[in-house]
Amino acid sequence: MKRTWLNFLIDIVTALVALGLVWTGFLMEWVLPKGSPRDGLSLWGLDRHVWGEIHLYFSYAVIALVVVHIALHWQWIAIMACRLAPGWKGGAPRAGRRNLVGALLVLLFVGLIAGSLYLASTLTVRDDTPRGDGRGHGGGWRGGRALVE
Repeated sequence: MKRTWLNFLIDIVTALVALGLVWTGFLMEWVLPKGSPRDGLSLWGLDRHVWGEIHLYFSYAVIALVVVHIALHWQWIAIMACRLAPGWKGGAPRAGRRNLVGALLVLLFVGLIAGSLYLASTLTVRDDTPRGDGRGHGGGWRGGRALVE
């Protein structure tokens, strides 16, 4: 398969998966909002939690496809990163420098994501506010069932 057709195929599949990601996100926000499983709402027999899992799998697929896209366009990404790097004097950068600068750019993005997730994990707090009416009615771990008396 020619590289142009491979790029086109990857881009089309990425766009379709991204549309699925957006669609499931909007579905969970507007059609099956928080609390909808409690109200018995579902679409095609799937409740909000199942759609959330589908949404998660779409996000994994987008990440994988973006990694493939970056691999297919690595030389261009690395050259552009070199051109943006301070001290670049023009001309085509050598392959070693080009790959180093491109890899540093990718590490920067990965570091931003990992660092922000780590920061979020350190700032997470548990809300110990009692839920429901104190007799087991509410959204606790029992699923809102009343206490047996």
